[in-house]
Amino acid sequence: SPIECFYKKIPDESHNAFIPILVIKPYHPFDICIIYSHGNSGDIGTCLLEAVSLSLNTYCCVVSYEYPGYGECKDIPLNEENVYYNIIKTYEYARDILKFRPEHIVLYGFSLGTGISFDLATRPNFPIAGLILQAPFLSILRTMYNIKQSKFFDFFCSIDKAKRIQCPVMIIHGIKDSIVPYVHGRILAKLIPKQFMYEFVTVDGADHNNVFKINKEL
Repeated sequence: SPIECFYKKIPDESHNAFIPILVIKPYHPFDICIIYSHGNSGDIGTCLLEAVSLSLNTYCCVVSYEYPGYGECKDIPLNEENVYYNIIKTYEYARDILKFRPEHIVLYGFSLGTGISFDLATRPNFPIAGLILQAPFLSILRTMYNIKQSKFFDFFCSIDKAKRIQCPVMIIHGIKDSIVPYVHGRILAKLIPKQFMYEFVTVDGADHNNVFKINKEL
């Protein structure tokens, strides 16, 4: 195999539990770490092939972490702040244990993972090299309802955080996405400060889960 893959448990002192992560390292030299936040319909086990493919195609180290209530992370209560806590602990692991400098850490979020990655990218104490968003949404409620202002019971409101982005951003969205409408990605791209909106990649004919099957060269 051209990669090394291993499973770790990061201590979660606040809940007396642990956060499962997968670390995928190429055997050839690399200096970039991608923290991969998976979608809602899987966990780090079912998304393993996605993380492996990401490492093989980018020649980067990939770290995938689990969300509260998913996979083996059942002992941590599922709420928005605890999900943010998990990605923060993963970032600290990449920085402090794997020894990646912040300017060599990239966040990659898919679907639900875009909201989590987006939040970390707006926190000044966690600088990153860049942010990749595949099928991003404005907020959870906005994927179902046409609302103008965020409600207190809404979650992952990236729309309200976009102006705070201070790193290069790439957005990838299938034009026929039936889960997160394509317009969400377009609106988000307009809200991000222009100097940080690096590239918007439209994938013609792609739905939510088949972006790279439709366009294998992407």
